[in-house]
Formats: sequence, C-alpha cells, structure tokens
Amino acid sequence: LDAKEKSKKKQEKVKIAPELEAIIFLRGKKFKSFAESASGDTCADMSSFGESKTEKLIAKQPAEWVLYNQKQMSRIYPAGTRVDSSNYDPVPSWVAGNQIVALNYQTPGEQMHFNAGMFRDNGNCGYVAKPALLLGAEGYAPSADAPVVQTIHLTILSAAQLPKPEGELKGEVIDPYVVVEVRGVPADNFTGRTAKVDDNGFNPTFGEMFSIPLTQPELAVIYICVWDHDLTNPDDFIAQSSVRATNLRQGLRRVELRSNAGTSHGQFEFASLCVKVASLKPKGARNLAALRLGLGLGA
Repeated sequence: LDAKEKSKKKQEKVKIAPELEAIIFLRGKKFKSFAESASGDTCADMSSFGESKTEKLIAKQPAEWVLYNQKQMSRIYPAGTRVDSSNYDPVPSWVAGNQIVALNYQTPGEQMHFNAGMFRDNGNCGYVAKPALLLGAEGYAPSADAPVVQTIHLTILSAAQLPKPEGELKGEVIDPYVVVEVRGVPADNFTGRTAKVDDNGFNPTFGEMFSIPLTQPELAVIYICVWDHDLTNPDDFIAQSSVRATNLRQGLRRVELRSNAGTSHGQFEFASLCVKVASLKPKGARNLAALRLGLGLGA
C-alpha cells in the first residue's frame, strides 16, 4: 500500500467496538447473489432485503431463495416509499422461509391481522418454528405444483354481539357478512364470502360452508373478517380474527373477534362467531412431507 492508501485506512471509522463484535454471532453482510452466498457465506452472515428486492427474488428465483433461508438469516423491511407507514403482505416472505419479516406495527390493518394469526401460535411468544418443508427440501419452491393433502370444511354458523363500525356506541343497525380468506403458497390462496344479514348485529345467522383445499397447510393462515354492507358508501370493517390452519380444532368452535387494532376489550369483549370445522385428508395420504416431495414413504 502506498502512503495515501495507508492514510485513508487509518482514517476509516470503526463501526463497532471489538469487544461488542466478539460476543455477537450474527453479522450484517450485503447480499450480492445466491451463488456468492452459497460459496462464501456462513450461517452467521445475515442480509437485509427491501420489499421490492424480495418480490423480485420470490418471482424469479423462488427455489434459490428457500435454500438461502435454510442456511442464513434474512430480514425483510418495508419500502422507503411507504411514508404513511403502510404495510406489505408478509405471507409470501414467510412461505419462502424468511426469518425476520418486519412490519410497521404502528399501522393496524389486514397485514397486521395475518401477522397476529401467524404468531399467535407457540403461546404468542413471537417465535414460530419453520415446517420441515422449509428446512431440508432441496428444490422446493412455493410456486411448485403439489397435491392437495388436506381440505378444511369451514361453516360460518352465526355471530353474537357484533359491535358497530369502529366500536361506536351509536349508529345504524349493521348488515353484517363474513369474508373468509386464506393465504399461504399461491395454490392455497382462497377467498369466500357469506350473504349479508339485514339489520342484525346481535345474533345474525349465516349457515354457509366453505371448502378450502390446501397443499401446504403448515404455511397457511386463515383470516375471518366481518363487514357491514352499505348501499352507497364503502363497506365498513366490523371485526376480525386470524389463525394458522394447523391450529384449527375440529367441531363446533367459538371464534373470538378483535378490533382493527387487535384488541378484544370494550365493545369487542363478547363479539364472536360460531363456526363448525371439519378437516379431511385424501384417502391414502400418509406423511405430508413425504407426499409433497414424492418420496413414497410408508405410514
């Protein structure tokens, strides 16, 4: 090195104290390519990916993205253009195996509702184990064709003590209907809607069943949302609940409904749905992972 380069190196600021660096396992590293990461990175190297970069990787290199996340940690963050602190859909990142999918928690809405449903699992501690499919299935991609391994028959029977829009105490009697949405791998995405019930927020009856076929139930989140039908203005949000498909229990179940912000007190304390859940697996289905990977393992 010449004198000029040596002087420049001396002037470089130390970004982290050596004592702190010695006790930190994960270290940030700029991502360049999957090939470079596979050949030179270790499990201690973690990269951050913007929202738009993540969308491109999921669309163009889904299998490589899954393999990368089997070896290294990745952090996804909202686009800088979201100056209103809005949120993106976290589900595509989860099904690709991304470990840290950051959202703007200060902004309630559908994306945060899915996030709550995902992490309500495991005692609501904030950590959920990856399914085996994302840990050791080389060549797996979320968009790959796979057989249906489970069909959930979800019947929306009735509701009780539904609040008015935004939990207000006064206002017109609502005309509720229920929307059931499933997000996971693209093949499992589903949306269904009941008919509306006129002028009844106290004990409306729906009695409609939705059959939901799933190829990767471990990656699916079920979102149930109640809306108030309006003839002239956009329909009003009433209440919601979300849960992972693997957490559903069969039989008649009471679904606790929550506000847009995820709370269940005040006007939402007794708001609920009565549903019936039946789960069917194709005849002859054995180990789910074996069936998806075509390994043909015995029961």
